[in-house]
Amino acid sequence: SDCSPDPPPRAEPVSPHQVPAEPPSPVHPAKSDTPRITVATPSKPRRVQISGAHERSASPAESFPSETTEARRISSVLQQAHGDAMRESIMMIPTDKDEQEDHELTGYLELAHNCFRRSIFSNLPVIDCGYQPARNDKPLKTWIYYLTVRAICRMVFFMDTILNLLGLKELCFCILNVVIIWICVERQISLPLQPTLLLNIVIFPMAFAVNAAYSRRESALGHFASFKANIIGIYLLHRCWHAEPNVPADFLDYSRRCIQAAFSAVRGYLLGSSDQTKKTHLKAFYDVMSELALVNDVLRMADIPPPLVGSAVACHTQCTRSFECLRCYSDYRTPSTIRAFISILCYTVPLILCPYFADLAIQSNSLLPYLVALSLSFPFFLLNNVQASLEDPFAGDSGADNDDIRLDEL
Repeated sequence: SDCSPDPPPRAEPVSPHQVPAEPPSPVHPAKSDTPRITVATPSKPRRVQISGAHERSASPAESFPSETTEARRISSVLQQAHGDAMRESIMMIPTDKDEQEDHELTGYLELAHNCFRRSIFSNLPVIDCGYQPARNDKPLKTWIYYLTVRAICRMVFFMDTILNLLGLKELCFCILNVVIIWICVERQISLPLQPTLLLNIVIFPMAFAVNAAYSRRESALGHFASFKANIIGIYLLHRCWHAEPNVPADFLDYSRRCIQAAFSAVRGYLLGSSDQTKKTHLKAFYDVMSELALVNDVLRMADIPPPLVGSAVACHTQCTRSFECLRCYSDYRTPSTIRAFISILCYTVPLILCPYFADLAIQSNSLLPYLVALSLSFPFFLLNNVQASLEDPFAGDSGADNDDIRLDEL
C-alpha cells in the first residue's frame, strides 16, 4: 500500500464579498478539584508628584482608592487579641522624693533650692544636669537675674564637691607639712633637688588608676542599662503571648512577680553592705531566674513557635550575663598593690620635698614656698579620693555621692 502522507487540503479562494466564518469556540476542559493559579501581570507604576518633595514611583495599590475596613485595622486586631487591659505604659521612672516635700520658699531661696534639688534620673543636682532653661520671652532683667543666680549656684556646687573629697585627715597632714618646712628653715636644713622625678612617680600611676576607675563606672552603667532593657523585654514578650489559647490564665501575673523579684534581688545585692546580705540576695536572684526559665518553657509547651520563644530565652540569658558583670564591678576593686603604692606616695613625697621648700624659703625669704607646699598635697589627695569614690559605683540613698549609679526600686 502507499504509505506516503496525504497532501494538505487545498485552501478555497475567498471571494471579496464573502463574510469569513467565525473561528470555532475553544473546548472547555472538565472542572477538576485542582486549584487554578492566576498570575496577574504587574501594571506599570505611575508617577506621583508630591508637593514640596521629590517625585517617586507609586505602587499599583496606590492607584486605587483605599477601602480599609474596620476588621483590617491594627487597632481592631489588638483589641480583639488583648483587649483594653493590655493598653498600659511600661516604663522605668524613679520616684521623685523631693517633690513630696512642701517647701515654702520664694525669690532667691526658691531658685537656689530648685537648682540644688536632686534629679529624678540620677544622683546629680539639677544645676549639674546640663538642662538648658527655656527663655519663653521673659524680660531681660528677669533673664539676667536667673543666669546670675544659676552661675553662683554652679560655682557653689563645684566648691562643695571639692571640699567633700578632702577630709580632716588630709587637712591636718597639709598643716603638718608646713610645720615641718618651718622647722627645716629654723634649723637650716635644706636640700636643693629637682622635684620633677618624685612628682612623676606619683602622678602617672594615680592618673592611670583614676582612668581605670572611670572606665569601670562607665561599663557598669552599660551593663545595668542592658539588664533593665532585657528584663523589660521579657515582660513585654510575655504580655504579647499570654492571651494564646494554651497559655495558663495566671501566666502574666506570675511573670510580673518574677521580674519584680529579680530586679529587687539585683538591687539588694549591689547595695549590700555585708557578705551575708549579698549571699541572700544572690540566692534569691538565681532562684527567680530559674523560675523565669521555667516560665519561658511554658511558652514552648503552649505551642508558641520556637523562634519567638528563643527571643525570650535570649533576653533571659542576657539578663544573667549583665548581672554577673555587675557583680564583678561590685565585688572587685583596683589591685590592692596599686592602691597601697599610691596611698603611700601621697604622704611620703610631700615629706621628702620639705627640705626643698625650706631651701626655697631661705633663698627667697618669703611665705610663697609655704603656700606652694601647702597646696602641693591637695591634688594628690583629691585624685586619690576620686579614684576611691569611683571604685564602687553603686550606692543607696544614704552615703551616695553625685557620681554613683542610682538604684531605685522597680
